[in-house]
Amino acid sequence: MNRNLIIGDITLDIIMDTPSFPIRSGLSVISNNALFEPGGNANTIITACRLGAKVEAAGMVGNDFQGHFVLDVLEKEGCGTDLIQKNGTTTIVVTLTDMSGNHSFHGKSGTGAEFDTDVVSALDFDSIANVYLTGYSINDARTEKLCRMVVSSASAKSNIILDPGPEFCMLPEDLKCFFLSKADYFLSTTDEIRALGYKNAEELQFDFPHLFIVEKKGKNGCSAYGADALRIDYRCHPSVNAVDTSGAGDSFAGGFLAALSHGFDFAKAVHFANCVSEVKVSKFGCGRCMPYKKEVLDFIKKENIDI
Repeated sequence: MNRNLIIGDITLDIIMDTPSFPIRSGLSVISNNALFEPGGNANTIITACRLGAKVEAAGMVGNDFQGHFVLDVLEKEGCGTDLIQKNGTTTIVVTLTDMSGNHSFHGKSGTGAEFDTDVVSALDFDSIANVYLTGYSINDARTEKLCRMVVSSASAKSNIILDPGPEFCMLPEDLKCFFLSKADYFLSTTDEIRALGYKNAEELQFDFPHLFIVEKKGKNGCSAYGADALRIDYRCHPSVNAVDTSGAGDSFAGGFLAALSHGFDFAKAVHFANCVSEVKVSKFGCGRCMPYKKEVLDFIKKENIDI
């Protein structure tokens, strides 16, 4: 039971750098870097695969050049793509990163029919160790039903990992409560917790005491809150030079999935995922630029990190 199922939010990203934000109207900006890469949950998939996890993806891409390109990359990275359906158009995101590593996203949602869940009903859910989904996956009309079905059908032994992102707070209250009640792990940011109406992670955990919560804090690292009231803080290492913060949360999720797959407990999985995200932000770009296992292990060794 070591399979990981990642649901929805598979995009095509166009990634460029910019000298600064905001960009003045009418100004022509010449970028030093321009990449054409899989994005969204594809970043999490690639990271987890490179760190030795067995990953299958279920979701939608367009029956277009962009969708076929994304699928080709994921297959080459070792991801199972049989549950990715092709119709309509692929979601496209333009990512701009400034010289301080800050980023902004500009996206066009993909179009197409709702995911045909009949193919998922035949899955051996007992063999799936971890199910990962995001607020983007749930708030997408093509994959909302898929998310609800998989979470409802998952084995009691499976971990449900929910990464809310900025989209989760836009969901109706009943949907938010459904997914929060079903989730085992909640990988969030401080802003995302507040957007749900909570002052802090402790308040969220009070309402959902079964949840293991990760509060990601950017350059200040992250905090892990266990269901048994455990709290551990992990700081970022001063040697890390943030070149590009886009994909940091995706790499964190991929590292967390891989760590759980390798038998790490919650605290160690968070610590490892934090290291993976530190390696990511030191590199420009996402998709095929996500961290490799050797890069992460070299960083852990260099910083003398005990995991």
